[in-house]
Amino acid sequence: MLAGAQFIVSPALNIRTIELCRRYNVAVFPGGLTPTEVVTAWEAGADAVKVFPCSAMGGASYLKALKAPLPQIELIPTGGVSLATAAEFSRRSALALWRRWRSGRQQGHPRRQAGSDYGETHGSIWRIVSAHRK
Repeated sequence: MLAGAQFIVSPALNIRTIELCRRYNVAVFPGGLTPTEVVTAWEAGADAVKVFPCSAMGGASYLKALKAPLPQIELIPTGGVSLATAAEFSRRSALALWRRWRSGRQQGHPRRQAGSDYGETHGSIWRIVSAHRK
């Protein structure tokens, strides 16, 4: 964060990470899967909760089930998100959709891939973060 991070996304819930992000006014999207993890992350100050892996729990129907009793919590589903499922997730009140987009035989970290879409993905995420903070 001190190096200039504008947002933090993690696969799991870590309260100290959320606290640190709040201290430095950095958007934070921790991972959570169960209702307890989702509520804990939200109450700790997460800007939204990354539901990971959403597909393991039923995809968009799981997101709908979480949103029913927790409409105030912003959710970002990951895992099982594709062009084919994006509309369904959007109908289930997803704040944003997260998917690591790759094509062909590309392997490794997206920033290190020639011709990767890292910049496009980063730009999309940043637009979501910016809109959320307004």
